[in-house]
Amino acid sequence: MREIRRALELRPDDTNILYNAACVYGVLEEKPEALALLRRLEDAGILNVDWARRDPDLACLHQDPDFLALIGSAAVA
Repeated sequence: MREIRRALELRPDDTNILYNAACVYGVLEEKPEALALLRRLEDAGILNVDWARRDPDLACLHQDPDFLALIGSAAVA
């Protein structure tokens, strides 16, 4: 986690870091943190909803209402 936090601190807008950090939080089932990072990607218009919907690292979110709303809104945009 220290490395993830440091990477986000050093490169807060790096999309690869944002997505991979979201996946780490997903694996650890820290849903609010994972969703917050995915929202940042969606706000930037670069969230790949098809990938996120199938990513096993985000499995803890796949039935979460906030996640479903997020990928639904991103798919429409």
